Amino acid sequence: MGKESNSHLQRRFAAIPKVAGAISIISGLLVVAGYWLNIPILKSFVPRHAPMRPLGALNCILAGLSVWLLQGEATVSIPKRVGRFVGRLCSAAILAVGLLTLSEYLFGWDLGIDRLLFRDSLVWVMGVPPGRIPATPALCFCVISCGLLALDSGTRRRYHPTEVFGFLAMLGGMVGTLDFTLTPSVAITETPVNTSVVFFVLGCALLAQPSQLGTFSRDI
Repeated sequence: MGKESNSHLQRRFAAIPKVAGAISIISGLLVVAGYWLNIPILKSFVPRHAPMRPLGALNCILAGLSVWLLQGEATVSIPKRVGRFVGRLCSAAILAVGLLTLSEYLFGWDLGIDRLLFRDSLVWVMGVPPGRIPATPALCFCVISCGLLALDSGTRRRYHPTEVFGFLAMLGGMVGTLDFTLTPSVAITETPVNTSVVFFVLGCALLAQPSQLGTFSRDI
């Protein structure tokens, strides 16, 4: 009975990454469509609110793909080894964008990566240069990518590194959402509300990844 209950719970948690990946991809695609068609509501999901940047949208799409491809069970009709390699590649790209963006803030650089997409549609937002992902979301993207890249790492500790990164991503999403609720101008974290939602669901996906027993399933 205990084994059957545990197996049923694991199947439920196995569905979380699929749903989270879909939400992340759809959110990113809607933002891209918003820039492409010049529809502001698609960029932010909330009227007169800070928009997700184009690179942020690209990161959301890559993160969703990575979550799908790095699952324990293949969800697309490609060889598992190829899928996992592409998934890691997507995660590495997210990490690269996050680190390069943070370096622009730390060292005052202008690497030009912020204006690679939809250059003519970009404007300054709350003191942040056109197209640049704010520092807090950039850090959260780094956390998520590290969690995805750590999926296959072994550990002798009670908690897997991916679970730690997943919890931090969820925390980032909750803080961003709380910031939006208390200060609609997003003056503290500068995280768009649609980005906060993506961070939260991706954090849930990292905690529930079926390729390693998550926090919840292991304690049953």
